[in-house]
Amino acid sequence: MPALKLRTVREFKYERVTSLERLIEQAENRHYSTFWFYSEEELVTALDGFRQNIKERFSNPNQARWFDENLLLVIEKKG
Repeated sequence: MPALKLRTVREFKYERVTSLERLIEQAENRHYSTFWFYSEEELVTALDGFRQNIKERFSNPNQARWFDENLLLVIEKKG
């Protein structure tokens, strides 16, 4: 196995704003990886919980705001 060296780490943070309806649409289409694991019956139950969580956690579900955070790792193969 080749030796690897971490060259750079960069953090990215993006503000997101969307509506509850859009989040539900994305969840129904399994945009979020968690929802891929549910059967159709489990998905219905999970979506109900998802809707409730959004309503409880955001003061305005039509303007839900959050930050997506990502890391970019640049790795170099040594040798």
